[in-house]
Amino acid sequence: MNGIKRSFGLILCVFIAIGTASNFSLAEEQLGDEVPGSKDSEMDHSGMDHSSMGSTEMDHSGMDHSSMGSTEMDHSGMDHSNMDSAEMDHSMHGGMDHSMHGDHNMTLDDEGMVMNSNDSTLPKDCKSISKEYFLEVEAGVEYARPFPGTIFGMSEHEFKVEPCSKINVTFTNNDKVRHQWMVHQLPKYLYPQGMFHLEAAGGATKTGTFIVPSDDKTYLVHCDVAQHMEKGMKAQLVVGKGSGDLPSIPGVTRVFRPDIYPSSISEIYLWAGFMLSVLATIWLGRKFI
Repeated sequence: MNGIKRSFGLILCVFIAIGTASNFSLAEEQLGDEVPGSKDSEMDHSGMDHSSMGSTEMDHSGMDHSSMGSTEMDHSGMDHSNMDSAEMDHSMHGGMDHSMHGDHNMTLDDEGMVMNSNDSTLPKDCKSISKEYFLEVEAGVEYARPFPGTIFGMSEHEFKVEPCSKINVTFTNNDKVRHQWMVHQLPKYLYPQGMFHLEAAGGATKTGTFIVPSDDKTYLVHCDVAQHMEKGMKAQLVVGKGSGDLPSIPGVTRVFRPDIYPSSISEIYLWAGFMLSVLATIWLGRKFI
């Protein structure tokens, strides 16, 4: 009797191993098909997703507080005893001019924001403008449909330009929630915090200009609203030859942990068979051992 049990157990383990191998093979095939033409050999991790970075290390200079209601702010601890009310003019609060907010050359209105726009000042390593580009980018949930596991998307996820070029970006938001188009790691002497930033409210369009340096580099482009980049709004700007592809760019490079969805009935049966074999192993283990 013990010999029969051992034989049956051995046969079951073989089937489980076959099913597991088939599932791993299927997962690998789907990973390969997830991003047609992905360039893994050139992958550069310098632009890795820093969404888990602690809040003390995060740059909040581009944060939009325009939608914060005054009723949500707690003023109970403020000392107003020395405040000169005559010096406070609230009558024009709604029409405040943000055109030169801080050092960011920021324009802000009800439809969004443009930060660090630059159409004339050359980077130190550029003698002249090599070429001018006009990029038209749309944001919306419709652009996420080709990429399982994403919610938001952009009409373009990769932009290639020449060094020392002027880039004019027109950013249109087709969703009801606000979106951003941000470029990071630009020269800080020219772009405070090293960024160029467009933000558009739902249904709005914003336009801005920036000039890239002469070096071959790949820049991260993304939406900085919480979880929007993680859910699909990520792209790369390749200047010259670039410095390697960034990971997890929809349609360009492979994601680290892709969501795998069965695309046919046979795949569903395969997964179901694998789960049944695992449950059968557990049941037999409790019954005969």
